[in-house]
Amino acid sequence: MEHKGQNLRQEDDDIVEADWSPQFEGIVIDRATGTVYAGQEDVGIWSGPVAGGDLQLAYETRGSRMSYVWNPESVITRDVEGLTIYYAADGTRYLLASSQGSAHGEVPAFQTPPYGDSFVVFEVGGGGLDLKGAFRVETSGDMDAVQESDGADVISVALPGFPSGVFITQDGYAGDLDDLSGETASTGFKYVDWSAIAQSFDPPLKVTPEGWDPRS
Repeated sequence: MEHKGQNLRQEDDDIVEADWSPQFEGIVIDRATGTVYAGQEDVGIWSGPVAGGDLQLAYETRGSRMSYVWNPESVITRDVEGLTIYYAADGTRYLLASSQGSAHGEVPAFQTPPYGDSFVVFEVGGGGLDLKGAFRVETSGDMDAVQESDGADVISVALPGFPSGVFITQDGYAGDLDDLSGETASTGFKYVDWSAIAQSFDPPLKVTPEGWDPRS
């Protein structure tokens, strides 16, 4: 597997590797095409056939200021984490990727939109990854916001309490950090109605709670 991007940073012809994390943190397989998507910290999202073959870097992250991957136009701040796919009844599929961002310790200047502590949405298909935008799970009443998520899952079918489908995410801090200056004792999970996420996009994402069977 070889990085083929054009956004490499070098100093004195030596690749700067300080603060560099190449481990894979998320993987998902598109059931419709047999394409595997794998998220590599500080690098991006790789794609390729699950049956075997070369992987291609489908989307780069911003990386770290001290790592060799540096794409300032990317909407994924380090680190890219868990991946999941929403399957709509008409065949539309959305790949969702966790973008940890500010809670992962980036400097404040790195956090201008987009999109720290967020989930980036791509439509997937024959043309690769089509960026649709990103969303955050914010504070609501007594419920704290999601920070530094390591992963999520989404399902389009209606479930008890979630008639439009549900997005479930791990929250790295069960209780928000005070300006990211401390640590909390535990993590947690958040459940979000998919229609609330879909309607936050312009145009809205698909909401199809009937017609797709996850068991088939």
